Amino acid sequence: MSVPKEINMFTVSEKASEMIKEFLKDRTEAPSIRVLMQEGG
Repeated sequence: MSVPKEINMFTVSEKASEMIKEFLKDRTEAPSIRVLMQEGG
């Protein structure tokens, strides 16, 4: 039996990753996260 590989749906910056982890660290359930994507410039 093979272990499934991790699938990335999108990539975020290191800072965004830190902020998401901080937001989720004390949560007991898996919340939904709404992502807003904007073209920057």
